[in-house]
Amino acid sequence: SRRAWLLPPDRLIEHLPRIDLAPLLAARFGNGQAVPLEAPGTGSPQGACRVYAADRLLGMGEAAGGELRPTRLVARG
Repeated sequence: SRRAWLLPPDRLIEHLPRIDLAPLLAARFGNGQAVPLEAPGTGSPQGACRVYAADRLLGMGEAAGGELRPTRLVARG
């Protein structure tokens, strides 16, 4: 079957740092809003990231200055 040959959608961005969001923050991120991250210098990634909630890819974001802004979102279906 063709599905056996399909790769997961995040395969192309797996080299980017991963950020997992709690459900409330994931909902805000999914609506295009910036969400807070840990304070800078405490291990939070900076720059482009792949963003997940409950092991589901939400999209890509840009982490800087203690917040995460969505840059590309995956359509919800």
